[in-house]
Amino acid sequence: MSLTIHARAKSDLRNAANCEEAYFVAIGEYLTCATDTCKSQLPNFRLSPGVTMRIAADNGPHPSFIGTASAAGGTKTFTYN
Repeated sequence: MSLTIHARAKSDLRNAANCEEAYFVAIGEYLTCATDTCKSQLPNFRLSPGVTMRIAADNGPHPSFIGTASAAGGTKTFTYN
């Protein structure tokens, strides 16, 4: 597995986190999503080919989210909290 696809997964996750913050400002809560939902509902988010992503939101008293991303065929999973 090339470093390029791993770098894309890590970069996509960081970009998704920025888009989650924009979503929070606009909507007032974080979005729980998986690959296709993230692509269609996070503002201005583009997911690289071969990257899978999941974001789990907790919109309780202290809103937060945790996201993971990995590359197809890769061995690394990146986490953003």
